[in-house]
Amino acid sequence: MTTPDHASSPVDLPAVLDSLPDAFFTVDETWRITYVNEHGAVFVEQAVEALLGKNLWTLFPDLLGTPLEAAGRRAMHERLTIDVEGLFPRRDAWLAMRIFPYGDGLGVHFRDITQRKHDETLRARLQDLAREVLQTTGTADVTRLVLQRALDFTGADSGVVMRLVEGGEHFEVLAALDASGRASSPSPHVRADDDSPAALALRAGAPMFLSFTALQPPREAFERAQPLAVAALPLQGKTRKVGALVLEYDHERTFGEAERVVLADLAAHTAQALERTRALEHEQALRARADLLAYAGELLSSSLDPQAVLHDIAHLVVPRLADCCGVFLPSDTGELRPLVVTHKDAAWLPSLEAYWQTYPVPPDAPAGVGLAFRTNEAILLPVVNVAALRSILPAEQVDFIERIELRSVIDVPLVARGRALGVLELLTFGEERTYTEEDLRVAQDLARRAALALDNAQLHQHTQRELAQRQQAERTLAELNATLEDRVEERTYRLIKTSEELSARNRVFEAFTSLARELVVEANAEHLIRSVQRGLLDLLPEATIVTYTHAAGRWHVRAVDETHASRFIDSIPDPAEERRVAALLRRTLKLGTPLYLEAAEVTNLRARIPLPTDITALALVPVPAVSNETTILVVGLARHPRWTTRDRVVLETAARQLHLALERVNAMALVQQQRAALERRADELQLLNSDLEAFTHSISHDLRAPVRHILSFSRLLEARVTTLEGRDRKFLDTIRLSAERMSEMIEGLLAFARAARQPLTFTELDLNELVDQVRRDLEPEQEERSVLWRVAPLPRVFGDAATLRIAFANLLGNALKYTRNVSEALITVRANVMPSEVVVTIEDNGVGFDSQYAAKLFGVFERLHTDTEFEGVGLGLWTVQRIVTRHGGRVWATGELHRGATFHVALPRQEGGLHDA
Repeated sequence: MTTPDHASSPVDLPAVLDSLPDAFFTVDETWRITYVNEHGAVFVEQAVEALLGKNLWTLFPDLLGTPLEAAGRRAMHERLTIDVEGLFPRRDAWLAMRIFPYGDGLGVHFRDITQRKHDETLRARLQDLAREVLQTTGTADVTRLVLQRALDFTGADSGVVMRLVEGGEHFEVLAALDASGRASSPSPHVRADDDSPAALALRAGAPMFLSFTALQPPREAFERAQPLAVAALPLQGKTRKVGALVLEYDHERTFGEAERVVLADLAAHTAQALERTRALEHEQALRARADLLAYAGELLSSSLDPQAVLHDIAHLVVPRLADCCGVFLPSDTGELRPLVVTHKDAAWLPSLEAYWQTYPVPPDAPAGVGLAFRTNEAILLPVVNVAALRSILPAEQVDFIERIELRSVIDVPLVARGRALGVLELLTFGEERTYTEEDLRVAQDLARRAALALDNAQLHQHTQRELAQRQQAERTLAELNATLEDRVEERTYRLIKTSEELSARNRVFEAFTSLARELVVEANAEHLIRSVQRGLLDLLPEATIVTYTHAAGRWHVRAVDETHASRFIDSIPDPAEERRVAALLRRTLKLGTPLYLEAAEVTNLRARIPLPTDITALALVPVPAVSNETTILVVGLARHPRWTTRDRVVLETAARQLHLALERVNAMALVQQQRAALERRADELQLLNSDLEAFTHSISHDLRAPVRHILSFSRLLEARVTTLEGRDRKFLDTIRLSAERMSEMIEGLLAFARAARQPLTFTELDLNELVDQVRRDLEPEQEERSVLWRVAPLPRVFGDAATLRIAFANLLGNALKYTRNVSEALITVRANVMPSEVVVTIEDNGVGFDSQYAAKLFGVFERLHTDTEFEGVGLGLWTVQRIVTRHGGRVWATGELHRGATFHVALPRQEGGLHDA
């Protein structure tokens, strides 16, 4: 701007100019500085004295060629007042100058307008950015554009644009850049309720400009944990909070008022842009949703194959709605298993399928697929909490979920006609996508269509299956109707055949009835075979019969029918032909079944074996071996080229009858042999027992008197000779003790002999009375002892009272004897009634015995204890065993050393002879 020159003022101009807050200087016509106020000297960073008298262009050569030089020279030349703005290069500052004529030279008034120019530039750039944003679609493009321009405008070192997610709990990072334009990697989700600058600014609804210089001295960027300055700008829409724009500075930074206004405007434009893009994306999402659902309806209605429908469902949502999809249906065991699995990366499919096969979903699962299937309610899990899963799932499952970086899950039941068919599960991985309520609504709409399509496909499949079954039934019925007459005719023919066979069998059975009676009483094998041959000839008059037997490695003719067989035998005199006959017999034996040869086969056989010319059919019927002898019936038919069913029935029945008869004869012979052998053995044993018992009685009786003499004279000698001492006394004691032991042994042998030879008189006995009598007999042995008897009720048996009393006296006496060293003896007597016998058990808590020596207890003179421990000669249990054996019973013992012994006596029951007590 230029103005005309004015007349000189009478006011003291230098004094006025020195008091001004702005800089001022004057130059003469040669451009030498004639005056400069203090503010001017400070601005150029020189003293006033250093400036006065100096040429302006010499002092500041960087002004040459600038608009400031041009305006000054024009004002000097034209003597005009000119307002001009320009850059002062030395200070990199913008100046606003008023240049006016002053005397012969010029007066210059100027001020620093750098901040104003910066603010104007920001506003201009902001206007340009607003126009660019209006032309940009898509949230990602808008946020990147805004962030790039904001970093450029403000000189920030990094920045981030965050959007508040639904629910307002945290921010979602939309874009993050550094000053070079490279994307940075902050946390993808920032809490909206913490004390971060973004959260504070959004809650306050106003920008926050923070400087951390006072708290943290400037350092190199890589040494700092925080920026030195932050501008946190809330993004506020018309009706709701949108998010935040955060700019960070790694250098000291202050924010002027105008700059703060510009940044607030930038935040407002950004919020509007995000609202617009959000609305646009929502509209696009709705359109895409409608397109997806329309396409889904078209696709799912195009197939009536359930497997194809499941395949279409899974491939429809990947990658449109999910990174991975599984369609779960209940298995036969009730577990939910994925029938179809899809993934945007096919390389993951084997791992996912293996995981779901290893960990099928139980129907009572508390969450996820199982819960959705059980409740018919959709489930949204925006963010999978791996730490929480570790408290409810096995470690291997959680490790797999963590490894695949599972992010979000949607489980939607496939419900049709009020029942759940399965579950559609959608999964996302990584940090790129988090499911929202809108995604859940889309999944539910899709699941409704999918469930309807799946239900229709299953109904169609069921209908097709029923239709196929009906068609098959109709075809089967038609076939049955078509073949009914044939079957009736065939059945009639078979009934006739069966009737003929039954008639033939009846005739055969009638014929064999008399033969069977003869076979039952016949005891000679040769006569049996001839009887069978005669029976066959009665039924087959045209037959020739030869019976062969294999024994001692050769085939022999066992019997022939006298009528025709000589012709058959005489026709094969040659030894070579005999070998061929033997080969034919071996072939039959190997088969194990009858061999029937008819006309053509007989003709071929006749070339090797000279059969009679009138034989036209030949049968070889094996008889099962009896006592290592194999028999074969060889039957030839004359003038009959084939074997009828009746003929075969006759031959096979005859073979069975012959086998049974031969077995009976053989068994009778074996029985006779065994009976004779047993009788001989019984006679021998009876003789031996009689001799043994007689010898025992005789030797015991003969030894009794000499032993008594020895014992008596030793006692007399002991009484008469009172001076025996030392070894002499010991010798005499040994004679007396040995004689006493010999006397005991003799008495035992005599008792055994009496028990063995005494005739048994069987009567009904009450075992309770018998045991009581024995206990009374043993009372002297119980004096000064503590003995507890536990006698249970005992049954009645048939037996000899005298010998059984001896047996129980020995058993109960042993129980008393071998409990002598026990402080309190316990003797138990009880009985167990079995179906065929009565088992009486006598148990004590005495010294017992080693069970491995149980067999020696019942041997004659066998003892398990020495005389110094317990007296006895080893005949008591031998006598018990002999008595019980003569009663047809048995006796045995069990025991454990120092834990007592148990003896069992088993006596046979006789019908009507046993009564319970």
